[in-house]
Amino acid sequence: MKKTITLIILCTLTLLFLKNCTHFRWDRFRPNGLPSKDYNVLFNDNDSVFYIGGRSSKLFLSEDKSSVDSSINKTILYYSLDICKNWNKIDINFTGNVSHLHVEGDTLIVANQFLKMPSNILYSTNLGQSWESLISLDSSKYIQDIAYNNTLGVVTAVRGNTYLNLLALKNGVVDTLINFPKSHYNLELLDNKAFFIAKNENTNVIIIFDYETKEVNQIALNNNHRVVCKGTDTEGNLLLVLEEEKNRNVILRINTKIERIELGDFAEYRVNRISGNSKRIYLDVHEEENKNILGVKHELIFTENEGKSWIQEDYPISQSTKPFTTLVGGGYITYSAFGEFQRLN
Repeated sequence: MKKTITLIILCTLTLLFLKNCTHFRWDRFRPNGLPSKDYNVLFNDNDSVFYIGGRSSKLFLSEDKSSVDSSINKTILYYSLDICKNWNKIDINFTGNVSHLHVEGDTLIVANQFLKMPSNILYSTNLGQSWESLISLDSSKYIQDIAYNNTLGVVTAVRGNTYLNLLALKNGVVDTLINFPKSHYNLELLDNKAFFIAKNENTNVIIIFDYETKEVNQIALNNNHRVVCKGTDTEGNLLLVLEEEKNRNVILRINTKIERIELGDFAEYRVNRISGNSKRIYLDVHEEENKNILGVKHELIFTENEGKSWIQEDYPISQSTKPFTTLVGGGYITYSAFGEFQRLN
């Protein structure tokens, strides 16, 4: 009888454990054909092709070999047809660094820039077999984002010392779509519109700019709210994490209207980045006191019900979780500086 009761208790505890466990799991793997380098951007082309870009650095020591005298950075770009398992190199042998990347069919668009170096936008219509430079900029300017519009061509936001220009680049012609008199804006460029987050004297404003009609719409936010981070989802919405009160965050999902999404028990966590698809919203977070010699311990949280509840997942490699991308069909994948990918299904 005693054994029977013990067995029932164990079965009950097992069922409760399984009930509280999610069906999600991590797949951690080392890719084939991808050297361990400094990668900045991971681009997902509708879950069918993945691209990763960054730079390869070569250091030159001083004559007595006691210090680094100079260095050369070369752009690097690879693609994968099997969700980051195997990679092939794309020839893009330029001095610099892939800071932003956009893909539209066979067209690859690369923002090539590095600290204190001239920058340019590289353009290929044949998947990287040949390249041209659409625009060259001096080192005082910064390419803040790039996108592609079927009518206007390449769209880019270029920041100078005292201004921000939204440009369209097509057939050798540079067209200024809109100019802002200040240079410091958070922004996200999509294929048909741009989101600018501006802080005016009296309020924070979300400026939504339509590329083709040049229509400008504004959404006012509370002046006390600080933008912690921003991103987009695969549905074309802007995702903002705002600090409403000291160390308490909330999510706003914005398109033509504002939807508020609560973070519940995670409102006081530090949010590093946000993304989403039609099924989930993902946040890379950490607790400030949760540090070790390698840095903070990152965690992934996500919701499938508009913030009514959140699921917390520990990364297999928690100190290095960038670059990353969200899978359109569901899931999340990130590259670690240790040369491995970690994918949440």
